[in-house]
Amino acid sequence: MIYIYIPAFNEEKNIGPILDEVRRTLDSADLKYRLVVVNDASTDRTSEILEEYAKTMPLEVVAHEKNLDQGGAFRSGISKILDEAVDDDFIITLDADSSHQPSNILGIYDKLLDGRDVVVASRYRRGGDEWGAPRYRIYLAKLANWLLHQFFPIEEVSDYTGSFRGFRASAFRKAWGDEGVEVLKENDFTVVPEVLLCLRGKGLTFTEIPLILRYDLKREKTKIKVRQTLKATSRLIWRRMLGGLKQRRSKS
Repeated sequence: MIYIYIPAFNEEKNIGPILDEVRRTLDSADLKYRLVVVNDASTDRTSEILEEYAKTMPLEVVAHEKNLDQGGAFRSGISKILDEAVDDDFIITLDADSSHQPSNILGIYDKLLDGRDVVVASRYRRGGDEWGAPRYRIYLAKLANWLLHQFFPIEEVSDYTGSFRGFRASAFRKAWGDEGVEVLKENDFTVVPEVLLCLRGKGLTFTEIPLILRYDLKREKTKIKVRQTLKATSRLIWRRMLGGLKQRRSKS
């Protein structure tokens, strides 16, 4: 079984086309799947649209009454999936803003079938790219990813901040143990790299496939700012380093 996790906040313009493309992609490959969409307290027509799609496809909606940002949405969605999934099931995460093309799900799925635990769709692999992104945002993403790789290197991983990924359900259970999704402490967009950092050093196998990130298809401008991104990335690095030091001291 493939579980597809999609977070959605005010995505009335995007969520329908994304769900349609997910359905076309997976039905064409005759794959069994379930979708879990976290509606993070949307104030537009996202809720109504999801209700209609749930009538015609294997879609479950997790609704938040209060906006919990990316970290809260991820914890809700993945917790729901892990309650149902068995270890051999696959979990694929992607965004609802049209920057991720669902056709890449099949490439991720193939790598998971080959035995990898974690598969990252990376704009930095040969064949990958970013289309339509402002130049400052391209440089900012490269800087954030370079910093994360310098402090927390993961073999075969170049893109720490892209959220289009695939996982074995067993990988999360192995890495997180009894604490489950609560091992994740970040609440904003930094939960995306935090997921990889929590899986790092747990004996898991990683790989990447090339991704063309389609900012040119986004219908709304990104809300992430340069100062906010750098500050949040630095905070994540500091917290992870401090946590590692505390663990080493407790063992000594």
